[in-house]
Amino acid sequence: MNISDPNAIPLSLDTELRLHPQRLNLGKAELLTDAITLPFTDIEGKLNAYAINSSEAERKQLTANMKSYLGRLNANPLIPISFRMKVLNRFEQELNLFDGEMTAAVLNAHKIAIDLVQSEARKESRYYAPLVEMIGNAVELAVKILQLTLEQYRATPVIATRQFFELARLGLDVAAALDEQLKPKARQLITAICRHELLRAIDFFSKTVAQQHMIARELEYHINQLQAHYCRQQSQLPVSAGKACLLTNMSRPNDPPTLMQAIQGSLPFDAIIIPVDVLIQRLHRAVAHIESLHENRDRQRNELHTEEAMLTTQVGGHAILDALTTHPQRRQRISSPNTHVIFEWNSLRSFLQKAAQQSEADQTDQQWHLIDSTDVGICVERLNGDEQRSDAVGSMVGISWFPDSGQPKLGFVRWMKQSRSGEQRLGIELYRQPVKMVQASIESGSNAMNAKRSWPLLILPAKGSLTAWFPENRVYRNMVFVIRNGDESIHFKIKEIVESGPNYCRCTVVRARTSGSER
Repeated sequence: MNISDPNAIPLSLDTELRLHPQRLNLGKAELLTDAITLPFTDIEGKLNAYAINSSEAERKQLTANMKSYLGRLNANPLIPISFRMKVLNRFEQELNLFDGEMTAAVLNAHKIAIDLVQSEARKESRYYAPLVEMIGNAVELAVKILQLTLEQYRATPVIATRQFFELARLGLDVAAALDEQLKPKARQLITAICRHELLRAIDFFSKTVAQQHMIARELEYHINQLQAHYCRQQSQLPVSAGKACLLTNMSRPNDPPTLMQAIQGSLPFDAIIIPVDVLIQRLHRAVAHIESLHENRDRQRNELHTEEAMLTTQVGGHAILDALTTHPQRRQRISSPNTHVIFEWNSLRSFLQKAAQQSEADQTDQQWHLIDSTDVGICVERLNGDEQRSDAVGSMVGISWFPDSGQPKLGFVRWMKQSRSGEQRLGIELYRQPVKMVQASIESGSNAMNAKRSWPLLILPAKGSLTAWFPENRVYRNMVFVIRNGDESIHFKIKEIVESGPNYCRCTVVRARTSGSER
């Protein structure tokens, strides 16, 4: 690229990242004094000690020290870039200490380093490739932090999303101006941007942490097939925009990307456009193939697919496809401001409906306020959420209603969101099936052992088989157990595990043949 040609320089290079208005050089070594280096050495030593012996008080103090140091680092943009990157590389090894403010401070530090290189890129195009690489590293950090945030069922801080938008805008603009032989240098950046926006589009709040990991693994099989385009407001759209696309409105950081079947004309806002029609086709083929193997286990063994790999494709593929479809309209909701509920998290007690018979006043710290309800479920909120359950999503819970309105006593946690202030919200699907409770056990030779492996079951009759809910998830296919019916013991076996949660399993069960059965 001829740097003397003013039209060859991307417009973004003439625009600051809205953080530091002054023009920057590559840093001044004389600013690297003991006042800057010694506090970092002290923090680094504390980080090493924290890895061996940690406490909540030490974590809070260490996080405060890191934020304070980053503030000093960011206040002096002329500190050499090599030292700045050394600090960031060390801090980024401790992502478990990051919160919204720490994330913003680290991304700010990245942006200052990027601005150092950006200043040189305004004069020489040979800095374009290093600039794209640095932005790619910063966006990859944003992706890691986003994944950790979602694992904690927290919404992404708006400031972090805005910073990502600024980095993506500059990175994609400069990547488009790279010489043809340098285009592969942009692959890391484009992949990171596509991964970030797909993670924002997917509903992680309704998935267990294990399912979230499956989604991330499945996404890795397909992510390199995607491209990302930056489209300025009122500018001509890329050719690929006529296909199914994931569209990000960069003016609305609170809104997740949305699927657009076709985009015509220009857009009234800056946008990131990711064509996804090929991704949708690949996912449909992968999921259909795995589901066909479930129906043909001989073929599954011949193709050497493990259960874990099949489950990853099934769970991950469906979750990504759900994000790439048009969402249905919300159901009509009813507000119930004067209703509270208390949950029983022990599934065995829930099955027996033996929730603690305490008064509403005695359980104030366990109360969840009913926000609204639909014909299928409720949304509840708790403001004093000191006890945060990492295994809540997917669990079966017993429900005590105050006042008691004859509502179902069982439900399933279908999603969870937690805020920085400690507020928690749960979405509960109410369990309305007309089931019968029976007692079941695994015969192991003695009455004492049978009693240890005994549970209540919820049974729903079905044509040719029964659906059974077990109050634990330590069951397996073809497991034989006994249901007591008065003095009679009837043997059953698990034909298929249909659904497994943290504290229950839903299975299809059939009569089992025993040695005394007719053949």
